[in-house]
Amino acid sequence: MNQDQHWEAAKRFQRLHYLVGVPAVALSAIVGTTVFATLQKQVGLRIQLLVGGISLLAAVLAVLQTFLGFSARAEQHKSVAAAYGAIRRRLETLVTLPVELRGDIAETVKLVEIELDNLAKAAPTVPNDIYQSVQPRLAADPDTWPEMAASPPLESIPPPSAAPDPNPSEPYQP
Repeated sequence: MNQDQHWEAAKRFQRLHYLVGVPAVALSAIVGTTVFATLQKQVGLRIQLLVGGISLLAAVLAVLQTFLGFSARAEQHKSVAAAYGAIRRRLETLVTLPVELRGDIAETVKLVEIELDNLAKAAPTVPNDIYQSVQPRLAADPDTWPEMAASPPLESIPPPSAAPDPNPSEPYQP
């Protein structure tokens, strides 16, 4: 779930980066071209005010782009989403392994728990409306993790003291 929320946040901040950045660049180019074109002739007050207004708007957009840091925020969310995805894939792989190849599940769970806690501490905050929009979509999909249904329940995993036989007499049959 956190992975989806952070991907959505990354997409939003990337869109905002372009929504503010492209007009700032375009307006700056228009102002520069207009000023250069009018160096040889006298222009009216309206043109001067229009160019001044466009210049001011371009400056405000550039300041907003820098101050709000949409690009950096998008990259942060993208990085966190990728890290959550890596953890999810590792857990998916773990539950698809035969019980005897899973190793010390308690230790693995503890390590994943620590990794998730550290990731949550370092992750940027997801905007509330994104959280609210992702929540129902995931709740409506009971098969978010279909591999879990086919895997043996965690209770059937032997305790760490009962080491699996390294040479089982019969191959694993799911």
